[in-house]
Amino acid sequence: MAKEFVTFCVQECGTELDWTNLYDKMCWVAARRLYNNLGYFELASIGVGLGISDLDYTYSLVREVAPTSF
Repeated sequence: MAKEFVTFCVQECGTELDWTNLYDKMCWVAARRLYNNLGYFELASIGVGLGISDLDYTYSLVREVAPTSF
């Protein structure tokens, strides 16, 4: 489900796909629970941490989903 969340956010970014915009979009989606009603806590429990200490793992997940963009 973590990869599906990232894919959803990548699609939401459209043509403005870079790390900064994608991270902002992931936070925006999480804050509004727009992906399967998952917020920050629920996303962290499935492996998508959006806090500073989690970004290395989250970035590697993003590179798995959209390797040509990052």
